[in-house]
Amino acid sequence: MIIESELKQDINFNTKVGKYNVSSELFVDFVFNERCNCNCKFCIANTKDMAIEDFNTWKINTKSMFEVFDIHDIIILGGESTIDPHFFEKVDYIGKVMDKKDRNIILTTNGIMLRNPEFLSKICESIITTVNISYMHYDKTKNDAIMRGHTLTIDEIENIKRVLNAHQMKLRLNVNVFKGNCDTAKEMIAYVDTLKDVTDAIKFSPMIKTESFGSQNDVTQFTNDVAFTQDEIDSLFDEFCTYGNLMSTNEQVFGYVKYKEVDVHGCTVILKYSQLSELFDKTKEIINLKMYPNGNLSNIWDSQDSSINALLSA
Repeated sequence: MIIESELKQDINFNTKVGKYNVSSELFVDFVFNERCNCNCKFCIANTKDMAIEDFNTWKINTKSMFEVFDIHDIIILGGESTIDPHFFEKVDYIGKVMDKKDRNIILTTNGIMLRNPEFLSKICESIITTVNISYMHYDKTKNDAIMRGHTLTIDEIENIKRVLNAHQMKLRLNVNVFKGNCDTAKEMIAYVDTLKDVTDAIKFSPMIKTESFGSQNDVTQFTNDVAFTQDEIDSLFDEFCTYGNLMSTNEQVFGYVKYKEVDVHGCTVILKYSQLSELFDKTKEIINLKMYPNGNLSNIWDSQDSSINALLSA
């Protein structure tokens, strides 16, 4: 079962670090890079200036971060993190300096690099515990068009799952739901039926409007045009649930995100009903952190922000 940091109990601020209250379920997004071998129209990586790599600063601040904060889970992101020339150096370094060995270390990727057997083998030998592959549509031709890249075939996904499972690792497929993609319960069921045998779980999430990250560009316009309202997502996901058996639900993960876990046609499906809201003052309360390739540690999606860095040397 792939229930990671997103499905923990309600948020509980019980640690004080400087002027900040810090969640007891704190997790870190390691944004290894902001480049990608796909070019999805909706990707947040297309909304921000590139962060200049500073590997030495990254190592210093990564080590300090584990010393200062009580981190629960780790999610490795990009861009596309697997094309970072320092990818395995960074993964190995995280394993070296983290103080606990029982964390979930989750790799989110488009999976293209996992076609390489040697690369996949090194993933299996690393500290990574779970691989999440972003795969928007069950038809590869349509998925290629959405992600604007040469994405995996179903046979390739099946092989990746087989290799991961042999090393006690799990595979999940992540799907962004938006107008024109998996936008009906019937289409979501078709996705499940097509891919249920080649994955351990599937997660459907509503598309993020990138203007919530302060962007104003073509990506912002696209996401504004195709994103569902909260009422529309509630209705769609509730209808989808009628086709399966409810396994678990959490109405307020981290205080604001609603999740349901459903068994549909023998497949574990996770439904993320809502995106991040502005219920918390991010200048005072830390729910999760983001470590950028330039070594900046922030609690917002901005690689130039270094507001948390001072805590590392305090």
